[in-house]
Amino acid sequence: MAKNSLSVRLHEAVRAGRARLKKSQDVFAREAGISRAVLVRLERAPSDQVKPLDPRLTTLDGLAKALQVDVCLLLGDSPAEPYLYCDQESIVRVASNVFRLRKLSGLSQDDLSEQSGHFRTYINRLDCENR
Repeated sequence: MAKNSLSVRLHEAVRAGRARLKKSQDVFAREAGISRAVLVRLERAPSDQVKPLDPRLTTLDGLAKALQVDVCLLLGDSPAEPYLYCDQESIVRVASNVFRLRKLSGLSQDDLSEQSGHFRTYINRLDCENR
């Protein structure tokens, strides 16, 4: 998914979700663990942004929790079947999938490091997060 479409999807999901919950920006920002200024930027249309947003995974986790949805709904198109809410941190889910796919592919940490362009220590931290 292109970064621009991620910005559009996130913008729409946050605005619609906050409206559905009938919460003020102040209350919602506090529940999501972000500042009101960040929420204002998230709710602003991507075409109005000078610099595109690049939220951290922890920010997406906080938004999903405050919206009472799975983080996947903030990242992709609406699925045919609704995702069940999962309170497991996204970094644990990502790390588990990277580890699983690395093992299925028969790649060592060094191999994945070389192919992905990430330091081996980063790949090792993901593996450790999986334990």
